[in-house]
Amino acid sequence: MIDHTLENRRKLWLALSELYLDTESTDEDYFRIANEIKDLGFVFGKAKRIDYYEVAPALGANLLSTAGIWSGFCSEEINTKCHYNYTRRENLFFRIKCHLYNTLWWKFRKKTGRDCRKKPQLLSN
Repeated sequence: MIDHTLENRRKLWLALSELYLDTESTDEDYFRIANEIKDLGFVFGKAKRIDYYEVAPALGANLLSTAGIWSGFCSEEINTKCHYNYTRRENLFFRIKCHLYNTLWWKFRKKTGRDCRKKPQLLSN
């Protein structure tokens, strides 16, 4: 049985947060994140939904900033913001808001998804 406890979810939030840093991600970064997704027991589709509804609303604005965070987010801040989104993920208005926000940085998400899917051997559970 796959363990999707809140602790694993927190680890996934931290891994996915790297995709929202104001840096150029390399294939090694995507490979490491994809491997972490697999090691935590998440399939790509589930991790993508967690990213869409929990991580992106918390950290996505960093991609739009002219001087965004590039050295790494505070893990406590990630946990607080993502947990708050986790508790609201089934709320219709929150889901609409997520859709609107994700539309703003869609091109970044598209590249991330495409690059992570280059590693299908890691993402198929």
